[in-house]
Amino acid sequence: MHEYKIIKDDNSFHADRLKGVGAKDIAILAGYAKNMIREIEGKKYQLTPYVLWLEKTGRIPGFGGNEFCKWGNLLEPVIIQNFMDEHGLTEGQVRRKTSFIHPDYKFARCHPDLVYFFGGEAFNQEIKSGSFYAKRGDDVDYGYDLDDTSSNGIPAAVYCQVQWQLFCTGIETGGVSALINTSMYREYGPIQINKKAVESLLALADKFWWHVKNEREPNPETWGDVQLIFPEVRKTSTMISGESEEKVRAFKERKKEIEEKVKKLEAEKEDMKKAVGLLLGENNLLTGADGEVLAKQSCYKSSTLSAKNLEKENPWLHARVKKYVKEFDVRRLTW
Repeated sequence: MHEYKIIKDDNSFHADRLKGVGAKDIAILAGYAKNMIREIEGKKYQLTPYVLWLEKTGRIPGFGGNEFCKWGNLLEPVIIQNFMDEHGLTEGQVRRKTSFIHPDYKFARCHPDLVYFFGGEAFNQEIKSGSFYAKRGDDVDYGYDLDDTSSNGIPAAVYCQVQWQLFCTGIETGGVSALINTSMYREYGPIQINKKAVESLLALADKFWWHVKNEREPNPETWGDVQLIFPEVRKTSTMISGESEEKVRAFKERKKEIEEKVKKLEAEKEDMKKAVGLLLGENNLLTGADGEVLAKQSCYKSSTLSAKNLEKENPWLHARVKKYVKEFDVRRLTW
């Protein structure tokens, strides 16, 4: 195991993570961040290498946490204690709030939730808490499998985090303790260090850190990145020609083709919905012969408040309600 230091407080933690590529960062660089959101100046953006670069180079404030982080931090000691109780670990066998820096790659660092010692060996345990929606759906790269508690049962982002932690700490084996929906506790592992996976992650981190050190922005990956690069929209025009113009025209034609396919698929979907609805009738549930629920319907009320009408008909009330309304700019691209 490599050398480590104890993190004194949250300020030290946030300052330390800006100095290199951490375990959560590596999941972003690996492309498993479609459900990771960062708020910048009141707007929400998907976490991408470009957004991460803005943070590491000081162009935007470092991430200070959110509501999910708050409750994750509050639940972390509870989950750790449960893990320790189940495995008979004492305080003398564990290390919390540690910071590791790889001896050969100074930008490679991590802050494990828990390092513990058992049988003369060191182990790394990642602690997670998630909502009901943390359960795995159709995409095997996201969510936790409640039945498969091997390394295959965790989200790809968490797998990348653990591999990066093992690399930075010099520890060979890790695991994940996850509390899902406050009531479903699962332990995933053991997770052995995967040298091929680490090589790929190290290449991504090395390339990214080159961009940080040299103040060279990485290529944008999303429409959100483009908006961050060009934050203002001016009432001017720009002209393109040649290959660029041909590409845009081709994009427009391809967009039309995709939209036509989507229309046909939506119409087909609506026909299937009608057919199932006729079989369901007035019933709440539609089941198969074996009792499996095939379809269900429910009724609920939906309401909206028209700020424009309220301001017109009751300015006094509108003025008092307005402070509770969050306004934000929407940027739309049509082509």
